[in-house]
Amino acid sequence: MKSKQVIAMFNVAFRQMVSTAFNVLLPFVVIHFAEKQIWGEFVSILLFILMASACNNFGHKEYLLRQFSAEPGKIRRYFTQNLYSRVPILLLSVACTLLLFPVPQAFFISLSLIGLFVSQSFEALIVFEKRFRLSAIIEMVTGVILLSAIYVCRESITALLIVKLYAGFLLLKALVYVYLFFSFFEKKQTRLSFYILKKSFPFFLLTLAGFLASKNDVYLVHFFLSKPKLAEYQILNNLCLFAMGTAGFFYIPFTKNIYRNSEVVIVKLQRILIIMGFLITISAVAVIFLVVTFYLKTTVPDYFYAIVFGYIFPSFVYGIKIIMLSKQHKEILVTTYLITGIVINVVLSALFLNLGLDITGALLGSAVAQWVVLGLFLKPMQEHWGT
Repeated sequence: MKSKQVIAMFNVAFRQMVSTAFNVLLPFVVIHFAEKQIWGEFVSILLFILMASACNNFGHKEYLLRQFSAEPGKIRRYFTQNLYSRVPILLLSVACTLLLFPVPQAFFISLSLIGLFVSQSFEALIVFEKRFRLSAIIEMVTGVILLSAIYVCRESITALLIVKLYAGFLLLKALVYVYLFFSFFEKKQTRLSFYILKKSFPFFLLTLAGFLASKNDVYLVHFFLSKPKLAEYQILNNLCLFAMGTAGFFYIPFTKNIYRNSEVVIVKLQRILIIMGFLITISAVAVIFLVVTFYLKTTVPDYFYAIVFGYIFPSFVYGIKIIMLSKQHKEILVTTYLITGIVINVVLSALFLNLGLDITGALLGSAVAQWVVLGLFLKPMQEHWGT
């Protein structure tokens, strides 16, 4: 592997670790200074913010990456048009916020949605331009500011206070990204384009399905269990997703190569992903064991950790296949596979939670769904590799 490729992988890993580490650290800090109940109350609000944000994004990152690769000379045009075209969706989510939450919460939740909308709009540019190190610094600095603010307010932490600080953190990050990437805005492209939304729609379904596949068990825990249990499960879910997200370290820097039919790169990446996935999953299980035992101090059956392994590992096998099928304009096929997994996850997790299996049941339903999705991808994968 060339030195430039190694550096690119390192930069992706650094950025991903910084942004995900913040999501992992935040609940630990809040629970340390407050209690699980307060974090659980905030998670109820956060689940709405994340769902609304997934809708506001409307698959723009995946759509733009494909367009940037196909027509690199029109990056500014595609970026600006896509951004303006998604504004009505943002306004709709803000209107829903005002209807669903009390005014003080709704105001700051709306600010959070705006901040997320703006900052996440630059994801495609960051990936395509390989500005991972710069993005990591932004994530790290703004994350430290938020954690510092929580420390300063540690004597009076409430769910509403966390929402206020979270909104400020997202808006600050959005402003920094706008300042740094302002040159990519094209003033002439200020009209809404329903054509772009139409073309982005398959990617929207794909990303929404991916989001639900990773979070629907948390929504079910929110429905079935108490706020402290929700707080515990959200922490464990974040740790699992952090491990699963490391798969991107190995293929995100090569998105251009994948879209441009570099078969040699793809075959090498697939092998690396499986080997590294096994090692990373084992490490993640060990970390989760320590968190459950010494921090959460909750009781889980011994087989819980086998379930954790089963939940994390499959994503390393089928992750790159999602990009391959997207390149072939088969987003609907990928979405169908993911939705199948979501349905299985919801049915099994709800059943296990209803039977009193607690957070173990929720994770078991998710793990079974992951292996079903892996099975669905294997046949196309074998056909692609000619095995």
